[in-house]
Amino acid sequence: MIFIRTIIYSLIFFVTIILLFPKNGLLSYLTANYLKKFDTSIKATLVNDKLSYVASNSKIYYQNKNTVIAKSFKLEPYIFYNKMEATGISLHGIAASVLPKKINKIEIMHSFLDPTNILLLGNGDFGKLTGRIDIFEQKVFINLIPSTIMKKKYSYVLKYLKKNKKNYTYEYKL
Repeated sequence: MIFIRTIIYSLIFFVTIILLFPKNGLLSYLTANYLKKFDTSIKATLVNDKLSYVASNSKIYYQNKNTVIAKSFKLEPYIFYNKMEATGISLHGIAASVLPKKINKIEIMHSFLDPTNILLLGNGDFGKLTGRIDIFEQKVFINLIPSTIMKKKYSYVLKYLKKNKKNYTYEYKL
């Protein structure tokens, strides 16, 4: 009986933390302490949507120039599983000169079951992307299945990636 009470109280505690978590404070902390190093800023207001946080028409600025607009941004911070999803992304400025302008969806996931890796998924005019970030090794591993647009108009980007049978791979040390 004591075990069941402990589990119930723990669940209530964690759900309360998720619901009352200062979402805009998290975004301003991230911007102030991490993104400023890369001369990047975010303009978004997160709204509580039950257990997740949602923002519409979020903008990312690089060197005070608008480079990314996401129609929908959703953050799901749970105790054992965290997920960030952005949809309807359009690239502008320097980002649009390197990649196709339209990105349908990007997902970033982190699980308590695999704490050393952050998973990446994405699709858009560039093709399909899967990848992971190894936290301990501080490396990014990306696999890209390029679309015909990517192969024809952005072939100079593919030269920097290693070609396998069906896809291209890229590794980067952070």
